[in-house]
Amino acid sequence: MERAFPDAMVDENEALELVMLNHPKDRHVGAAAVTAGARPIVTSNLKDLRQLPAGVPALRLTSRRTSEELVRPYPAPRERAR
Repeated sequence: MERAFPDAMVDENEALELVMLNHPKDRHVGAAAVTAGARPIVTSNLKDLRQLPAGVPALRLTSRRTSEELVRPYPAPRERAR
């Protein structure tokens, strides 16, 4: 993910991660979303992201697209103009 979206990386707040109520292995996702001010989280793993803070809805992919198809329209980092 860092290679595809270098500007999307955030330093999660470990204290915030500790108070997340979703699945323990996915608490870093909720903490990063809150830290970044993300509105939706697009995922096919909705069951482990059910209990997120208000204002951070977890959205299941609604089409037959895979996550790879979702990001394909964006240029690879080496192709991106700076």
